[in-house]
Amino acid sequence: MSIFCFIILLIYAIFGLNLLRGKYNFCSLGEDFEFEIKTKLDCMDYGGAWANQLLDFDNISTALNTLFVVSTSEGWSVLMV
Repeated sequence: MSIFCFIILLIYAIFGLNLLRGKYNFCSLGEDFEFEIKTKLDCMDYGGAWANQLLDFDNISTALNTLFVVSTSEGWSVLMV
């Protein structure tokens, strides 16, 4: 049964990789900027750091971890921040 669940999570992780790879990146400049920066080059020009969310879909291991957290609701408060 656990192998079946792992295969289902793996299928959804691959699907999530195709749709969401690189979509959770953001620019951490601080709270004094009132506009949103979308590209990495603009972020570096303003002196910010191009960061990624804790749970993302950039590779298969973090995608599986994200789906595990969402399906079991273990560590769900990290996603809500």
